Formats: sequence, C-alpha cells, structure tokens
Amino acid sequence: MVPPRWMLKAYLHYWDHHILTVACTTDRPCHMYLLWTDTPIRMHIRAEDDRGLKKMAAPKYCFVKFTELEQNQPGDTTYHTFTFEGWSFCMTRWWIFRATIDGLDSPSNTGIHSDHCTYPGTGPEYTFNIYASPSDATLSARHASYAWAHNKAEADYVDYSGLSVYDCGHKLSAGIYWIHRNTVYFDIPNWPQGANIIAMDLKLLVQYVYSAPWDLYILNAPEVSEPPTFADYAYLKTLTEPLLICPLTESAGGWRTIPLTGSARGQIVPGSTVKWAMRAKPEIDATPPRPSTHAYIYTADPGHTYAPRIVVTYTV
Repeated sequence: MVPPRWMLKAYLHYWDHHILTVACTTDRPCHMYLLWTDTPIRMHIRAEDDRGLKKMAAPKYCFVKFTELEQNQPGDTTYHTFTFEGWSFCMTRWWIFRATIDGLDSPSNTGIHSDHCTYPGTGPEYTFNIYASPSDATLSARHASYAWAHNKAEADYVDYSGLSVYDCGHKLSAGIYWIHRNTVYFDIPNWPQGANIIAMDLKLLVQYVYSAPWDLYILNAPEVSEPPTFADYAYLKTLTEPLLICPLTESAGGWRTIPLTGSARGQIVPGSTVKWAMRAKPEIDATPPRPSTHAYIYTADPGHTYAPRIVVTYTV
C-alpha cells in the first residue's frame, strides 16, 4: 500500500504576548503535529554526482532534539491550529510538520519555519476591525404563557440583520410575552505574518436598554446554523455559560467595549468562523419580565458603520 501524502496549502503564524499561534491548511484531511526545537539548524554539504562528476553540493539540514506539539482540532482536518507556548524574550525556535491520515503515518513533511520572540514589541501599534457577518439574526418566540414562549422548540420569527437592530432579552406587550435570542458571526481574516497581538475587544453599538442594569451574555454557539433556522431557537436556550459578559448599566445608547479574554480570545484564529449567541441574563434565568428587560443593539450593516466588530490591536 502506498503511504498517503498531503501538501501544505497556506500557512500563517502570529503572536499573542508570549504565545505563538500557528495556523495552516492542507490539501486533504490529516492530523498534524508540529515538531519544534530550540537547537539552531545546521546544514552539511553532501557529495552528489553530476554526469559522473562528484560535487560537494547537496545540502543536508540537521533538525535535532525536537518536541512534538499536536494540533488543536480533533481528528483529520484540512484546517489546523497550534498553540505554541513556553517562549521567553529573545528566544528563537524552528519547526516542521508531520501528519497522519486515517491513523497512518504519512511520509510528507514541510520546509523549516522559525521565529524570534520580541515581546513586548517596541514598534508602532496598528488596529484593524473584523465586522460581523450579515448572517446575524434575532430569533423570537411569543405566547401568553411565559414558560411556553421560553421553551418553544422553534422560533416564531427569524429577523435578519437587514432590520438594522437586534432585539435581545424578553418583554411583556399587550398580554403577550416575547423572547428574543440572537446570533452573531465573524469570519476571521488573515493578518500580518508574525504580528504581535496586543489586545482584542468586542464592540457593540447599543441603541437603548430597557430596565437597566442587567448583563448581556455572549455565548459560544458552535452548532448554530449560518444563517440561523427557526429550530436554532431551542438550541440557543441550552447555552447558558458566558464567554463574555457585557454589563448594561444604563439606558442610554452608545458603544460598549468588552475585552476578549480566555477561550473567547482563543477562538479568534485567522481562517476560522466564530459563531456566538447573545442572551439577556434575566431571560436565561427564565424570570418573567416585570417590567420588560431587553435592549436594541445594532446589527451588521453594508457600510460597517454600526456593525458589531472585533477590534485587533497589534505591533509588527
């Protein structure tokens, strides 16, 4: 049996303080391992025949004392990320890749990559914005019984971002309870090779908050459809542990800035799609609103004037 092979199609790495994230894609699903060393790579010249003439011209690179780092994703994938920790200032490391396909070792490998840790950076700071996808939406259900509306298997309405604002939370209007849950998506682009990430912030533009103060929960929603379907309403109900918390302490509108930390920050990887949900904490607690507890938050818009965004600050 011929051993299966793979090929590296795209590659990128970037810094987040002393942690290096490596991201790459391959031409076929495989499970990758990053093999790294802090021993400088040495090259030796070997003899080769050129039409009967022996020349000292064939380079051989010695890659020794390596440590193996497994990709973050389970199973065989075409998109691979590695969280490369343990760096200190002025450290240099070199690395290559190997992979298995369906559990079988592949003979394919790659060229040698390297970087030098210069955190904290001393260069100028730059920022760029990652805007929410127009797939975002509000999923709403209503009923005279709060419990019935809260526990419905499907939404009664799915309003996409063309309506300009999310309605997030719950309210009582003319004897009818309304429950509003939201989805928001970010397609993470590539950024400069070797960029040193200083900060990441989620920014939401709030139009108005009813019954402040209360907390808006941003939740991880990896299984939600894009765009969402009516059935996703019940799935969003199962999400209760926040990735991020946005305190809505006053009724007035304006930008709210939430620093990305922990696992939320770890999801912001070039080439990936982030799927999040938004729910009001009082709605998660399933406490019937008296009075209404909800907020209007601007959604994705064509000109990105009001859209939710992730602001990345970095040095190079």
